[in-house]
Amino acid sequence: IMAITRIITPGVTDDAVTSDKLNDNIISGTTALTSEPADTDEFLVSDAGTLKRIDYSLIKGSGKILQVIADDSDSGTATTSTSYQATALSVNITPSATSSKILCIATSIIDSEGTGVVPRVTLYRDSTALQNALGLNYSSAGRVITPITLMKLDSPSSTSQLTYKVYLKSSDGNNVSFNSDSGMRGQIVVIEVGA
Repeated sequence: IMAITRIITPGVTDDAVTSDKLNDNIISGTTALTSEPADTDEFLVSDAGTLKRIDYSLIKGSGKILQVIADDSDSGTATTSTSYQATALSVNITPSATSSKILCIATSIIDSEGTGVVPRVTLYRDSTALQNALGLNYSSAGRVITPITLMKLDSPSSTSQLTYKVYLKSSDGNNVSFNSDSGMRGQIVVIEVGA
């Protein structure tokens, strides 16, 4: 009768498995991210006790404010032109992504400079007009000076430097002005909003 001997392999001893013995595909947690994760980076979550992977793109927030740039000016602009003329109120921004939106807000005053004169202002991005003209309606009551706010949520689809600027014109060829009252400082603000 032949004796059968059973060989028992001892278990792994404490501290026998170290990080240098693990393959690269093992989740070790030894390397820290130093920037925002990529959309395809994955996280582990527990779904009722079952571990599942999820891409960062599915859980990241949206609509973040990425940058805010502002400028102001006390330089006035006057014109009799019926074509839009650039004012001194201008700001540059370079979007960080083509999917970003740019919220542009400009405030100042417009001045009819006389009875029945009609000034018009609008916002431009580079050479592109962004909105219909805003301004005073016809008035027979005399000279009108009024505050005005321009606002536009723009989708430039660009990562190049963009210039947002206020433009002024006279609708009837008479003299009108923008930001020309003594002590007045117009302001323009651009805000990049992430997708």
